[in-house]
Amino acid sequence: MADIEIIVTSPSSGIRAIATQSRRLSVPTIIKPLPRRTRQQSLSQTSKPSSWATSKTPQRSLLYHLHTLLLFTFSDIKNILIPQTLLGLVTALCCSHPSTPSAVLGRLPHTIAWVWLHLLVFNTSNQTQPSSQIEDLQNKPWRPLPSKRISHGEARALFYATSALATMLSVGIGGLRESALLMGLYVLNNDLSLGDSGAVSRNALNAAGYTTFAFGAVAILTHGTGCAVTQQGYLWLLLLAAVILTTGQCQDLEDQDGDRAKGRSTIPLLFGDEVGRWSVIVPMAGWTFFAPRYWDCNFQYSMVLLAIGAVVMKRLVIGDKEGYKKTFRLWNCWIIALYMLPAFRNGM
Repeated sequence: MADIEIIVTSPSSGIRAIATQSRRLSVPTIIKPLPRRTRQQSLSQTSKPSSWATSKTPQRSLLYHLHTLLLFTFSDIKNILIPQTLLGLVTALCCSHPSTPSAVLGRLPHTIAWVWLHLLVFNTSNQTQPSSQIEDLQNKPWRPLPSKRISHGEARALFYATSALATMLSVGIGGLRESALLMGLYVLNNDLSLGDSGAVSRNALNAAGYTTFAFGAVAILTHGTGCAVTQQGYLWLLLLAAVILTTGQCQDLEDQDGDRAKGRSTIPLLFGDEVGRWSVIVPMAGWTFFAPRYWDCNFQYSMVLLAIGAVVMKRLVIGDKEGYKKTFRLWNCWIIALYMLPAFRNGM
């Protein structure tokens, strides 16, 4: 048995430690000191501040940025992008003269790009508002700002860039008037917070926004095609604005927790859940009866609309709070069914 003394020198502190260990040696044990160069390298590595490694931000790929843009607009794809583009398409095809289906369909990609880009402008403006960030933490924590995918400053820069891009796109493909009107509505809703100040103003702004998107879609689909929407078609778009005005509070049933945190005034929060539900049921029943008669719609499709409306109204009568999200999705299906009515009128 032999006792070995091991002397260890720490490069960073210079402290010498002596350890004694008894072990059986079969050959001489030699402990060599670290080369001078290695010591200097070790000293330089340990002397770096701990924040040095975390000061670099990870590289963000193109796919990362595209995913971020999608998350900004994801909630409105089913609410606005698909329904309003479809409404514009049905109106341009079925409510215009002369009808030029091939020319109208050829402009569908332009229309989708226009609607989505204006949605992105709205959402980058809306989601950077302090009150909206509070609401998103409660209702939609996966959005880019609450999930820390993008900073507030980057989101505001994106808003200004997309606003300019949307204007330039409208100059090129049409819909400039509707684009300017949407920008004005964004200021009223987001910057002046009129959408949070009262239930009536909230529904009115929603109805104006939905309708302006539809008018913009029609304008782009018919731009340069030689066809013009009839007076009946434009009146139909205004009637649909009234539908949104009187039934759009269906979304507020789902968002009550976030609206309460934001301090927003909605019908369910002001008058209670039951009043909120019946404020949707009554006008829905009236529009389900009246809308097919406006277009002299065939009986079969009238029954389809009635069936979808009946499902939504039944769910609202029951008042299943856990199912409000699904109820709102079904309400969107009912809205789309309304949008399709001109294609199913008698004589088409």
